[in-house]
Amino acid sequence: MRGHSSEVLYSEYMSHARHIEAQRQVFATVFTAVFGGLIVLAGSASAEATSNYDLVFFFLIVFSIFGFCITSVWNASFVKFTRLAERIAIEEFETPLQYQRFSKHRKLLSAARIFIAFYSLMVGLSSTMLIGDMFKHIHNGMLLGGITLLMLCIYLLWVERRVRTIDRLHRQFAIDLNGRK
Repeated sequence: MRGHSSEVLYSEYMSHARHIEAQRQVFATVFTAVFGGLIVLAGSASAEATSNYDLVFFFLIVFSIFGFCITSVWNASFVKFTRLAERIAIEEFETPLQYQRFSKHRKLLSAARIFIAFYSLMVGLSSTMLIGDMFKHIHNGMLLGGITLLMLCIYLLWVERRVRTIDRLHRQFAIDLNGRK
């Protein structure tokens, strides 16, 4: 690849990754405001207005699932763009190992996983508020925990596998190019 086109590609990939980060943060801010506002509104509603209670929590379930899904897609895209950018930096700009951000190590806790845990919890919370009264024999904490764990398992099976594959291939590429250090 020629030098100028490498710089352009690197810049574009990093720009896309930063854009994804910004989208994820803005959506989380809007989500939190809407979710919190609707919870307060539903909680302060008079006895006559409780007929809309189920509708509000159904909307929150759908809204939370949407947040979960869109964040999952953004997480996978972020990994793809950052690893491609770093690959260009390694191959074309000969970036030394000490300056390589993504090929050196894996983080146990990342922003991507925190966002997914947040939306999983919100799906569990809104589901518990909607169907918790129907299942009085099940403790609400168990229902909340079960739904949240289900959402986390879905993420692990759906997205995290792809992310780990991209990461593993990228680290192997960096090790092959730079040697194990």
